[in-house]
Amino acid sequence: LLDRLEPEAERIGAVNAIYRDGDELVGANTDGAGALSQIADALPDLASRKAVLIGLGGAGIAVAAYLAGAVKELLVANRTQAKAKEAAAKLGGHVSAAALPLTAELLSDCGVLVNCTSAGYQDGDAGTPLGADADALISALPSDALVYDIIYQPAETPLMKLAAARGLKTQNGLGMNLDQAVIAFQKANPGALSLDAVRDAMRNSG
Repeated sequence: LLDRLEPEAERIGAVNAIYRDGDELVGANTDGAGALSQIADALPDLASRKAVLIGLGGAGIAVAAYLAGAVKELLVANRTQAKAKEAAAKLGGHVSAAALPLTAELLSDCGVLVNCTSAGYQDGDAGTPLGADADALISALPSDALVYDIIYQPAETPLMKLAAARGLKTQNGLGMNLDQAVIAFQKANPGALSLDAVRDAMRNSG
């Protein structure tokens, strides 16, 4: 029913925002854009880093589609390796696939680890997406790595606690949830307000 899709929305296969561009209705997916804006704020050198993303449900595919063009290399991992391979082929570029559980070798040069599974969610699966060897795998990450979890209920997931205990930088998905709405508003109202102004207005509206 739309006239066209933004390239990322086409790769993701879903839209969560529709805006008008002249006489055209355009479909966008701002979930991944929201996550990317948060990760990029935390890591100014993101373009030089390898990212590892776990979980390829709807949100995972969205985040992966935006990360793929923003990092040096992206590794996507999923319980079903066939789904990871399919996603990697669809995203193209410097994207490869891996099966779970991950290995220390795969994480030894990982600059940003992203959890897009339900592991650690307050009403979801307990524990972390790293399995029984979570402690060793977190220890394999470089000391300047970011561990980003799209979950924000609870505010600190078991994965984030493990990473913080090792002194790594961590961030949850609350900012992603805000920024996906901010970006959608900007698309519908181009030039009306700056990103920071919209973000501040939405943050203070409650």
